[in-house]
Amino acid sequence: MQRKILLSVVLIIVLMFTAACTPGLWNNNSPPSGGKGNNDVPPAGEEPDTGSEPPVEEPDGYLGIEFTFSPGLNYSVLLEERYDSDEDLFVRHFLRFDGFLHTETEETLTVALPEKFAGRREARAWVLEQRPDKLELVPRTFVVDRVLARWRDEGYDFEHESKNMISLDYLKFIGALTKTNEHFIIYHEPETLESLIKWVADEFLPADPNLHISGNVEIEEQSFMYHISLLLLEDDSADVLVGADVELYYLLTSTGEPEEFSLKASFHDINYLERVDHDELISEIAFFVLALKEELTAYFGISGVRKLEYQNITMMYDIAEGGGGYAEVYQLDH
Repeated sequence: MQRKILLSVVLIIVLMFTAACTPGLWNNNSPPSGGKGNNDVPPAGEEPDTGSEPPVEEPDGYLGIEFTFSPGLNYSVLLEERYDSDEDLFVRHFLRFDGFLHTETEETLTVALPEKFAGRREARAWVLEQRPDKLELVPRTFVVDRVLARWRDEGYDFEHESKNMISLDYLKFIGALTKTNEHFIIYHEPETLESLIKWVADEFLPADPNLHISGNVEIEEQSFMYHISLLLLEDDSADVLVGADVELYYLLTSTGEPEEFSLKASFHDINYLERVDHDELISEIAFFVLALKEELTAYFGISGVRKLEYQNITMMYDIAEGGGGYAEVYQLDH
């Protein structure tokens, strides 16, 4: 029995520091939304279709984005689509990322055309009619802005592609980006942020005579600070079985760019591995900390970030352990 409890506690801690949970998954009710940053950059300008096109250069870091593999997950990037009038080919150029082998490869797929066409639009229309299977993307494919802009400009609805397409937010969520062409901006909406924190507390914060909870919120014109501390004490004593904290602080410029940002979720004074009477309560504490951390990272659009360079800041993620505790931290790389 003691071994079973020990394993369950270890699993809770692993869950807290490695889970990738979708925002709002905790309950059928949805948390308040709003305020998150990461303004989208407008699509790249369209170039005229003049028949045969030169290959796109700089496949890695295309349009200010740098990709990397995501452990345990495969995905692709459609970098280029063009019509090669010299060889009568419809061409698509991909990057393939293997999260199991930790590899990155380039792949060019071509469709032989029976005749010459006026340009890319007409060549694609023939492929759509005669070889639609060639337009289907493999699951989890990100299409860069340049290609999307051309599709929209040419009135192409990309129905064959859409079911397997993923977004830039999805790539951030799975930790597959090291650099993005977005700016990181926080909309200072303290009422919305307080409502989100209250929603998580109402849904998941446990209540028990041995659980001591304290916290505070400080709101300034361009800053927000929040801290909640949980201490689970031994029955009728001051001995701490486990402590947990969630701390958030940001300071913004007048345009919403963060001068300071830190989000920390932590456990400390872990002294309960041989106790069984508080196992369920300890699980509830761990789940509350996990839920609040996940909702806050989703709110700020940093779920899945490991080290991500935006156009204006670099966001860092780290796990620290030792001294009887664990801490998961998101902060700016100054």
